[in-house]
Amino acid sequence: NHILKWLLPLTGGDVALLHFVLFIVVHIATFLAFYILAYQIFNTHRAAFFALALLGFSFPLIGYISIWDSVLMERTVALPILLFSLVFTIRKQWLWVVLLQGVAFNIHPLSSLYFISCSWLGVLVAQGVRWRTIAYWPLLLFIMAPVLYFKAKHSTGDDPLGFSENWMQVMLLRNAHHTFPSSFPLIDFIKAALVTLAYFIVIQSSLIDKF
Repeated sequence: NHILKWLLPLTGGDVALLHFVLFIVVHIATFLAFYILAYQIFNTHRAAFFALALLGFSFPLIGYISIWDSVLMERTVALPILLFSLVFTIRKQWLWVVLLQGVAFNIHPLSSLYFISCSWLGVLVAQGVRWRTIAYWPLLLFIMAPVLYFKAKHSTGDDPLGFSENWMQVMLLRNAHHTFPSSFPLIDFIKAALVTLAYFIVIQSSLIDKF
């Protein structure tokens, strides 16, 4: 909201125009990130364009979230930032990785937390514990600190990062299809398993540096 207040004068106070401009910018950044990521992996523009074409056939998976969305929300703003952090992960430019992941976490902590956890787990599995790499973690935590502090100060549970029973009941009623695996339809798990299988097949034939 504060960022929108700062940007609003650029559109003469027109909220709808600002929303539209941000929508266009965010989605261009998302498609560009997918293109660069595909090119980084396969080292061919043909594969990068093919990746963009496949985005037109995206569908919801576990948590009923698509790989990209035609709306402007916090998670759609965070998505291109996280994708670019993955590009820099492949390039092993760790400073850019933690800077982008930290910014994305402050925009949408939930999706960023999943992404950050999986990306760093992948790094550790691929190259093991290298102190020159994990030395960047304190900087990442520092950038994430505002959201972590806010959550600790406004916790609804018994511990600083916990949730109360009432809050979980509200989530069950409002966001069960996003939050509770027991509410996910079987077909979503099947689709996710097939996508995971396809990922490993594709990545084995890629030109990516395996660290």
